[in-house]
Amino acid sequence: MRSTLAALALVVAGCGNGSTDTHATCVPESVPLDGFPGGDLFLETSSVQCPSSICVIDQRDADSALQISGSREACEQANERRIRRAEEDGEDVGELDDCEPLPSIADRVHCSCRCSLPGGETDETTCACGEGFVCVDDAFTSGSDEIQGGYCLRIRE
Repeated sequence: MRSTLAALALVVAGCGNGSTDTHATCVPESVPLDGFPGGDLFLETSSVQCPSSICVIDQRDADSALQISGSREACEQANERRIRRAEEDGEDVGELDDCEPLPSIADRVHCSCRCSLPGGETDETTCACGEGFVCVDDAFTSGSDEIQGGYCLRIRE
């Protein structure tokens, strides 16, 4: 398995907060123009959508780039923003976009947390992975000490 660090943000916030909410799908806030290329893991460490601030984009077994902008989740977030703005302005929301036909990114992009330190050790700063997820030790082997280590990744069938 190719395992390189592709950190999209350099500040780790919330590591070791004990959260095991690794099931939530997150939409990365910083996306490469050509999407996330296949064959690697990507880590966004400043996601406001995740309790641990960590959003993982798992492209390890993908053959092509993952485009986020055309996903069901990005569409739903845009609809939610429109609803909030309309409510704040006291206006009618109008017709929302139909997000159902769009592809979902849920099987590749999710909130995570650091479940092991480099070398597979654990301590009070690491988390337990939730149901349907597994700790992949040494998922990230480069970058700062706060980023290196294992992360909870979705079990693929």
